Amino acid sequence: MYEAVYVYPDGDSTVTRCAHTADQYGYDGIVVRTVDADPDFDQIRTALNNEFNTGSYTCTQTNSTSGAESQPESDNQPHTDTTASALQSAGPYSTVSEPDIVNGVEIVSADPQHASGVLGDERSKRTIVAIRGGTNKLNRFAVEQPRVDVLTQPFVGSDKSRMGDINHVLVKAAVRNEVAVELNLGPAIRADGGHRIKHLKRLNKLKRLITHYDAPYVMSATPRSHLEFRTPRELAAVGAEIGLGETWVYNGFAMWDEIITRNRHRRSESFIAPGVEHGRYEEDT
Repeated sequence: MYEAVYVYPDGDSTVTRCAHTADQYGYDGIVVRTVDADPDFDQIRTALNNEFNTGSYTCTQTNSTSGAESQPESDNQPHTDTTASALQSAGPYSTVSEPDIVNGVEIVSADPQHASGVLGDERSKRTIVAIRGGTNKLNRFAVEQPRVDVLTQPFVGSDKSRMGDINHVLVKAAVRNEVAVELNLGPAIRADGGHRIKHLKRLNKLKRLITHYDAPYVMSATPRSHLEFRTPRELAAVGAEIGLGETWVYNGFAMWDEIITRNRHRRSESFIAPGVEHGRYEEDT
């Protein structure tokens, strides 16, 4: 399972710190939602690989229940953090493995015309391409584009004053074009009052549509800091309490794996088109 995260400068924590936290919490890796961030993924993966192969990483004391560090992240820490320390491997869901870091982008645009131009530039560079919705026009544009992997934040998007919606027409378009719709658990955890109540109602409406049309979907708590990570078990428990169901939440996190595997295969040298690949095949006799 993967969590999709915002890293510095879009979020408050570096790529490596988020990757180590995700590994500690039982995820296979993270999908980096770059908006303004431009991490050197090759450099970061090399540094992480060296840390785990040599065992040279150090640990920072962590509260395994709240996820809060005893020492805050320094403002002087390099933000392409090739020597970042790992979090303490403590707790029932801790592992010592190399977390996967997936090169993704979340396109944030005021209108479909601008989003279309950015989509053309980014598709060949990224493993995961998402479009942030939040208006009816952006939501429709995203689900009608086969080049898009995920429609994120379809209700609010980048402007909390605007409210998009998802209906059966858009969900059927998402099925047709294999675009996963994101269910954002962040407001269920971090919001309160009327905003939280409205969001929960929209999540349950979206679940009913997705279930009825068997549409692809992904789950995320949209963390903007390593301190906002929650374990899959905790998020599944939240899902059970708000009416989504534990299994449904787990399946949404597992969908990231399917999209990543599919897109990495499509970007490989052997892939030509669906059903057509380079390779050695047995001749008919």
